Amino acid sequence: MSELLIGIPTFNNPKRLDYVLSALKDRIQNVDYRILICDDSGKIENQNLTKQVVDKYNNTYSNSSNSSNSIPIKYIYNEKNSGVAASWNHIIRSDDQNSPYIILLNDDVIIVKDS
Repeated sequence: MSELLIGIPTFNNPKRLDYVLSALKDRIQNVDYRILICDDSGKIENQNLTKQVVDKYNNTYSNSSNSSNSIPIKYIYNEKNSGVAASWNHIIRSDDQNSPYIILLNDDVIIVKDS
């Protein structure tokens, strides 16, 4: 079980998601965490780009031998656009590990050094 679940809804902006995942990877240390991305029924082109971003960081599906560049990510997709609050609820319901701590972010959050 992961100590911390970080939930991030996203909608049609894989570039912002890439930035926030990079910032999390570089700034979280000494914590057992995983990330759950909820794609809120965006355009199919952006859904594919979002999956590419997730795969870039995800150690579950990565074939890369460099595990320091990967983080545990689960990707879920809302079939119907429901908004950020519904995505947060979907994230919480999808936490199959019942993490004791949950942080809900947006894909446009700025994570500064030492935050």
